[in-house]
Amino acid sequence: MKYLVVGASGYLGSYMLQELLGSTGAEIIATYGHKPGSITDSRIDWQQLDLTSLAEVESFTGRLNEAGESYRVIYLAAIHHPDEVQSKFNYAWDVNVTALSLFLSHLENMETIYFASTEMVYGASSLGHSFREEDEVNPINAYGLQKTVAEKLVLSRGGNVARFALLMGKGIGGKPHFVDEIIRTVQEGKDMEMLHDTYRNIIGFNSAARLVVALAEKYRGTQVGIVNIAADDVITKYDMAITLAEKYCLDKAHIKPLTLENNDFFSDRRAKVLCLDNTKVKRLLGIEEIHLEL
Repeated sequence: MKYLVVGASGYLGSYMLQELLGSTGAEIIATYGHKPGSITDSRIDWQQLDLTSLAEVESFTGRLNEAGESYRVIYLAAIHHPDEVQSKFNYAWDVNVTALSLFLSHLENMETIYFASTEMVYGASSLGHSFREEDEVNPINAYGLQKTVAEKLVLSRGGNVARFALLMGKGIGGKPHFVDEIIRTVQEGKDMEMLHDTYRNIIGFNSAARLVVALAEKYRGTQVGIVNIAADDVITKYDMAITLAEKYCLDKAHIKPLTLENNDFFSDRRAKVLCLDNTKVKRLLGIEEIHLEL
């Protein structure tokens, strides 16, 4: 049994590879678009793949099909910044929808697939209401719309969808993430504006990777469908930044509250409140609590 991690060179991909190396004995094929990720191991075979190229997808999947092995697929490849999806809608559609369709139609030997989706398919909720997997989706931005379409492709192929809450964590291999930027900015004695009126079940990359791999290992070829991957606690980015400041003994006075209406860094719409119910994943894995780990 091998794992195939498609789009493994990003932040979540790096954590996913670490989790697979640490909790399974499987061989791993990891694909990248432009540059391999920083995680290297004798069990990882990095292979370049342009998912928007029919010829490359046919060649890549043809080699895997001929090998006669079965694969547990974790599909992470995407244009996932909502503002980029909005501004480059057609290109993002090619990556987020068309490329996925090509991949699904050409790879024959999938024991299972877990597709990385987003909380943004739901639209917006209110404090006190958390979306369950069976709730109707109503995306309010282009990214959520494209992921909604992509989910249907995966589910119709017998696959599974991991709807991730807002993901946070430190970058791996010298590739800084937003969390690293917060720490660096405050360490330098500069102010960092953080939204204090947008509420999410923020989850760490490490926890998200651990949950998905655990599902793939436990349920193998059984279709579990859509699963919310989210922490128990509903917090704001401001709350998260304060937690970081406390953890790294930084001056919390440099964390400045900002409202969604007054921000100048988002162009496409964002929900002010978007809460997820994570009862299903806890039931499937027999766990009681999921908390943000940074």
